[in-house]
Amino acid sequence: MPTKLDLEIAEAGRNELLLQSIDRMVLAGKMRIEAAKDCYDLYSTKCVVDPQTCQVTLENRPLDEALTKIIAERPLWVPQGPDPKVEAQKELESAALAGSVSAHGALFKSMGREGYEAWCKKNSAKPGTPAAGDKTNADDSDRKNPWLAGQWSLQEQGRIVKALGLPAAQRLAQAAGVHVGAVRPVKAA
Repeated sequence: MPTKLDLEIAEAGRNELLLQSIDRMVLAGKMRIEAAKDCYDLYSTKCVVDPQTCQVTLENRPLDEALTKIIAERPLWVPQGPDPKVEAQKELESAALAGSVSAHGALFKSMGREGYEAWCKKNSAKPGTPAAGDKTNADDSDRKNPWLAGQWSLQEQGRIVKALGLPAAQRLAQAAGVHVGAVRPVKAA
């Protein structure tokens, strides 16, 4: 049975526990950062301390469980668009496939030895050289380059940026003498 002091401490810390739960939701990608203040303002007065266990609850549920339910009911609080972690991993893998030594180092650090070695084997990749299966090099003569004046296509440029990532698209654009986002070259009269 909790003492009176235990209950006072739990009461004093309930808003801090709610803030920590909100932080966990944001950091896990379950809640938009812009919604954190609204969530706190709406629910800080609704947190309850159970006198038997000193557990802080919201809507008769533990805080994380309650916030998960609340966020599901508020679609504007749910993050939209691609997951930044997934996009960053794709960029890193694309750079490693292009042969970037520092990207290989970062992959090793994030995946661990076994995961990194399996990834390298699967992709025929090694530091300092483009992967055997990497088709992002602009000097492939059979590859269409939508940044070349005669093959200019904004739709194809967008598809390449989305499919291969910005670094690979930038290499193609540089091979054509322009950059990603450049305007269509004007033909000489």
